[in-house]
Amino acid sequence: MPNVLSRLRLVLSPALVLLALVTESGRVVVGLLLVLQVTDWVDGPIARRQGTESPGGARMDSLADSTMFGSLLGALVVLQGPLLLGAWPWIGAACVSYAVSAGYALARFGSLPTYHQWSAKVSGPLALIAAVAILLMGEPWPLKVAAAAVTLANLEAIAITRRLDGPATDVPSVFAVERGTVAERRGSSGRASEELR
Repeated sequence: MPNVLSRLRLVLSPALVLLALVTESGRVVVGLLLVLQVTDWVDGPIARRQGTESPGGARMDSLADSTMFGSLLGALVVLQGPLLLGAWPWIGAACVSYAVSAGYALARFGSLPTYHQWSAKVSGPLALIAAVAILLMGEPWPLKVAAAAVTLANLEAIAITRRLDGPATDVPSVFAVERGTVAERRGSSGRASEELR
């Protein structure tokens, strides 16, 4: 079930842009965004409750999250492009820091970061609030707050990648790595396990 929810989020996320183009309705986009966000909120707890967590599932979840937030940005540009102009430095910082974080993890470990640290768990809901504020109220300032939080989470992910010796999932913070409380998950070949959550 957790992988089904992650795949559903991955497949449906591009529809945010499509709905923005076709309906030109912020309400419709927010409605789908809320559905997608609920799948993100419940897939991890379901996996933990079922005892079916795995590196593969964490990778699927992270890819679905990235697709959802990238699609959300596309929908915001379509519907409220002029309102975003003042927030472009903030949005740019979030996008560049994500690209650096992803590229660094790919270069070091051959996979995207799947840390799900607490800072990322805070920035996700802030992005949701920002999207609602822009699409339903025409208020862009929460996007700056959300973009700053995303940038900080990405910078923390870079620091985590730098400190790890191998790929790891579900790393709560860079401090957990410093304390040595993070278990790197590896298969018998020494590479990260490919099983799904």
